[in-house]
Amino acid sequence: MASEKFSIKSGEKVMLSEGTHGIDMILTPSDDALQPGSSYFWDAPQLPSEDMYPFTTDENDNKYPMQFICQINCENLPDNDRLPKRGMLWFFGEIDYFLGYDVKQPYGLGRWPEHAVRVIYADVALSNLKRVNPFQEDDMIPPHAITFSEGPERREGFRLLGNPYEEDVDN
Repeated sequence: MASEKFSIKSGEKVMLSEGTHGIDMILTPSDDALQPGSSYFWDAPQLPSEDMYPFTTDENDNKYPMQFICQINCENLPDNDRLPKRGMLWFFGEIDYFLGYDVKQPYGLGRWPEHAVRVIYADVALSNLKRVNPFQEDDMIPPHAITFSEGPERREGFRLLGNPYEEDVDN
């Protein structure tokens, strides 16, 4: 399994092609979203190894799994020069507050501390992916398939790259 680092500098605008600055993600509820290597939000990730699932610690140093946000098959992305052309990206975060759980420190809008988010990349055969779920099955948000398209610099909704829609979000 090959792994590479891809980085975007904080606040950097990334042009995908003439006149566009982002990748829009359109979400559609779908049980088919769980096909191996598909791009989707929620449910549980498909990882090459259970050991890859990220954990974090609370204020008492208790270890617990981070919430899975989405996985992206990079082959599904519009052409761009900032993200991998193949492989998988997985996004995790301390988003418990947004899911309705009582937490001491909700991060809200803007920049989050580095320990509160994880992005994992691996160039792996889709046949090597398996669903990894450290939570109870009845706690799962149903999966939502992702369709990608190029978009303008600012827009509401789920996006990769580009700038925040809200003017008051700290960059």
